[in-house]
Formats: sequence, structure tokens, C-alpha cells
Amino acid sequence: MKKICLLICVAIISGCGSMIPYYPMNERTLNGMTNRQLCARSKVLAWTYRASKDALFSGNQHKEVRKERMKLDEILWARTPDWDWPTINMGKVWIGMSDAQAVCAWGEPTRINRSVNRYGASEQWVYQRGTVNTQYLYFESKKLMAIQ
Repeated sequence: MKKICLLICVAIISGCGSMIPYYPMNERTLNGMTNRQLCARSKVLAWTYRASKDALFSGNQHKEVRKERMKLDEILWARTPDWDWPTINMGKVWIGMSDAQAVCAWGEPTRINRSVNRYGASEQWVYQRGTVNTQYLYFESKKLMAIQ
């Protein structure tokens, strides 16, 4: 038992690579992504950056994550100067915003329920926040129509 504990401690101390996988993307790849994809990547990088501050990364990965997120945000902001970035960055959503803006504000939903009827298609985005708090966004034609 002591040998197993010793091996685990040595593995942790020696830094067997990072505990959180980080796969950098080059500028060409980022430029080829949709606004929604960029927003989703930005949310993941924000979480990864916070986690990397807790020493879950080895070497310069913390700086690389920050650099990529800054580049990603620069591309996104240049593409969408009409978006209300201060409100989005505060994690707020509003009626009339696009699905990409919602992803920038809240991240990708836990689940998406799609409905099609004679009036068109709609989506219910489900955000499961813990065990008791669930929030819903309702979209029609990629525009937010209701918040629950």
C-alpha cells in the first residue's frame, strides 16, 4: 500500500503532463470558426484559464491559454462590433439576442430540445445549474424569444 501511495505521489510531483488537456488552435483555424463556435471556445478557455491558475498546467500552458483567448476574443469582437459586449461578458441574456450571443453569455446548453410545427422550428435550450436550478432559453429562427 505504501508503494502505491509513493508511486502516486511521485507521479503527481513529477507533473506527468497537464491534468487538463489543452489543444491550442492557430489563427487560421479560429478565423474559420462561426461566431457560435468562437463563443463556445472562449467559454471553455475561460474555465481552462481559471483552472490553470490552480497549477493544473505544466510549464507555459497558462500563458498560452490566455494568449489564445485574447486572440479569439479579438477576432470575435472585430466580427461583431454591434454586439453589447459589456452585457454579454456579465453573463446576461435578453429577448432578441442571437443564439451565438447566448452562447457567449452562458456557454453551450446542457441539452437542446427541438420542435418543428407548421409555423416553423423552435429550440428550447436547457441549462442545468447544479441539482435544483434549471434555466431555459427559447429560440425561434435563432433569436431568443423567452427566458424561463
